Amino acid sequence: MLISAGVAGCIDVEAPKSTYADQDAAVGFDMRMLSDGGQADVGGALTAPIGQWALFVEDRKCMSAIGAVIENVITSWYLVDVIEVGEAGEGQILRKRVRLCSQTLSPLVGGLRTVVPDAVINRLPSLDMSGFLLGTEPGDAYLGAELVAYWGMSDIGIETALPAEGDARIIDQDEDGHAGVSFITTNALGEPICDVRVVQRTRVRLDGVVDGANRLSGSVWGQLDQTVIESSSPLCASTTEFARSPSPSTFVMVRVDGKNGADLNADLNNDGEIDCVDIRAAESVIESSGGVMRGAPDNTVCQ
Repeated sequence: MLISAGVAGCIDVEAPKSTYADQDAAVGFDMRMLSDGGQADVGGALTAPIGQWALFVEDRKCMSAIGAVIENVITSWYLVDVIEVGEAGEGQILRKRVRLCSQTLSPLVGGLRTVVPDAVINRLPSLDMSGFLLGTEPGDAYLGAELVAYWGMSDIGIETALPAEGDARIIDQDEDGHAGVSFITTNALGEPICDVRVVQRTRVRLDGVVDGANRLSGSVWGQLDQTVIESSSPLCASTTEFARSPSPSTFVMVRVDGKNGADLNADLNNDGEIDCVDIRAAESVIESSGGVMRGAPDNTVCQ
């Protein structure tokens, strides 16, 4: 019944407070992030991509939970550092360092919900990958190389079956004394009802277009494989299989370093660099100014 962290979205509800000590570290958000209060520009060519960007991914899955088949929406925020640009024929190759900053899942049946603590997110490594711009003008294609993340395990291939309990490849990645990574399941009031330890592999590919000098958007292909290692309650103990929803999964990527004429500057502590603490504190403003549109789960598409 557990559902976890692939890449993508959730309905716009308030996340329950975690029982993990560092789950709710917060930084006050300063509205100076918006220089003029407007939305991220959607005009002009993307001629200067080097810099820091926020990537919003909304991944929609069909899953079985407590005897019902529902659509679950996984929202992920990533910090993307574009560190190098190379020419590739008529296009450009972007060398990127990508780090997951937060992930939220829409409620399950009866208001049950899986919470992915920041204690887990903070211990996932950054990933080096590439992207390809066919051109730099609005409407030109953008393709991202596949992002593959392994949670709570090592020495696993992209198509290898996930390890089961007792396998030496399972690691205590979030360093909480338990194998795998630890999530929390809460009730509709946000009260924890069980802890669950899992291993999982998430795969994401982006296929989009240039919207303007400081924005990209498009569709997402995502796959999530997960195995439950142990749980504090039988309610959360079953391993769930996820299928891609018929509804489209989407992404938006916007510049957040205030450069190249961008309205957004998420450097809250003025240290010249943006980190995941800044992204988490600024999510709502990045959404509104960057033209991010969230979608609610639609269970009918999974029937």
